[in-house]
Amino acid sequence: MKKLIDICVATLCVLAFSALASSKSSASEKIWSDDSVPVGAMSLSGGDDWNWVSVSPAPISGSAAHQSNNAFGLHEHFFNYASEPMNVAAGEVLFAYVYLDPANLPSEIMLSWNSGTWEHRAYW
Repeated sequence: MKKLIDICVATLCVLAFSALASSKSSASEKIWSDDSVPVGAMSLSGGDDWNWVSVSPAPISGSAAHQSNNAFGLHEHFFNYASEPMNVAAGEVLFAYVYLDPANLPSEIMLSWNSGTWEHRAYW
């Protein structure tokens, strides 16, 4: 089981996290962060602000998404201390929606999460 902490390093990003059950016949989706950070979580950032928007671009899910400032350098959005961690079991799929502005492409996108004992990262 993993607790998820999200970090997005991008010029413009929209995030929603879900766990998708591994069985296609009984697939279910659990959205953990949509329209705001999870209950009890504290929004934190580095080199950027949490700007909640509902247009330009429209959110993939829900009614609001957070968007990075259009500025040079590291953009980091993350939260800690969610009251209920997101548990991802073996065989489940975890995904994030990230919108990249074609006019302002980042050099890297990184997602990071902590399982409670270890920090994990994926980047493109």
